[in-house]
Amino acid sequence: MKNEIFYFRFLFVLLLLTGFTSVKAADPIVVYAYEDAITIFQTKPEVRTGLNGSWMCIGGEAAHSTYLDYNIPIETAGTYDIQFVAATREDRHFFAQVNNQLPVMVKFGVDNYSSDWNTNDGMKTVQVYFDAGDNKLRLSAYQSDGKKNSSSDWSMPLLDRFIISPSEINVSKLADEFSVVIEAQNTTFKTGDWANVDNSFMDGTTEIFFHGITGQTGFAVYDFEIPEGQEGFYNLAISYASWDERHINLIVNENTDNEFAEDIKVWNSGNWGGDDWCWGDQYGLSTYTVMTQVNLPAGTNSIKFAENTSTDFDGKYPNISLLKFVKVGEYVASGTGIVKPNVPDGISVYGLTKKIVVSSTNTATYSIYNLAGKVVDSGIISAKRQEIPANAGVYIVKVNNSVKKVIVK
Repeated sequence: MKNEIFYFRFLFVLLLLTGFTSVKAADPIVVYAYEDAITIFQTKPEVRTGLNGSWMCIGGEAAHSTYLDYNIPIETAGTYDIQFVAATREDRHFFAQVNNQLPVMVKFGVDNYSSDWNTNDGMKTVQVYFDAGDNKLRLSAYQSDGKKNSSSDWSMPLLDRFIISPSEINVSKLADEFSVVIEAQNTTFKTGDWANVDNSFMDGTTEIFFHGITGQTGFAVYDFEIPEGQEGFYNLAISYASWDERHINLIVNENTDNEFAEDIKVWNSGNWGGDDWCWGDQYGLSTYTVMTQVNLPAGTNSIKFAENTSTDFDGKYPNISLLKFVKVGEYVASGTGIVKPNVPDGISVYGLTKKIVVSSTNTATYSIYNLAGKVVDSGIISAKRQEIPANAGVYIVKVNNSVKKVIVK
């Protein structure tokens, strides 16, 4: 008996020293929003000091066209919870996209607010589907409702970190992203009095905008197709440059049951698209992007840049370089369950809310230890699956010869 106690204490200390190297996919992955990003586009981190001390955040009001990329290694494909930890005292949102799946909106509402703007205790949990292996997760911020009336129309919460863990809810994997990209230099307008203007931007490459820096007024209409099966809600991203807070008077599918009209007042991008401040990516975008959401039926759709009703800057438009309609996804629950890690000898061990689940293809003995090394429960598994009540915390579970760290929420 003494030898057995010594063995378990030695094993427990070894697990602590080795950082639990036997941990499988069921253990949470903690990702820091700034420190772990592999790509940061058009936003900067800042340090805030709140009730929990100092912490690094990224996002906020500068996130007009921000995106942040992360690599997420996953052992077992399936549904995972992502708990985002942030600071916000107003409704803010961003879009999350896994690999090439359709992007989904993550919205912080009043139930997700933090204690104050400097404390990282606001939380929002969503479910996503990850493939086995390396996954790309992109978080992006755009204007959602076509109005520059408050910072929340544009802004991410102040993100601290997010925690990925197996979900108790199963969701169906989303279809691949579908988008329609309209670049100004390839555009022929159906009707209107706009003329394409050829200007040299972006390290000497030629970019032709819907509207050049000379400041056109008037209107233009463009038709585009949505295939059968791809009808639904779309985010419309409009990439532009403007040194003034100009207007885009947008009408989609005018005089139809799906008509959408919005007067979008854009932010000052700090340039006209042709100097060293210009941001670009694979599409050669202008500095900023605004986004609104539209419902598009299958078949022919139209987008109209109507004559500006605003007298600001004589009704002139900003310089527009690209339109991108991106179909919006929504994860649909397909039942309950959890991603179960592969454990040798037909044994599976994982934590849920207020319980530990142990299953085995054969009869097995189990022991559960707390972090002080004390046995809190033990017994024999006679059924294939056994649920053991447990308080929230971290435990070491030994089933026959398999040892695993388990986190209970």
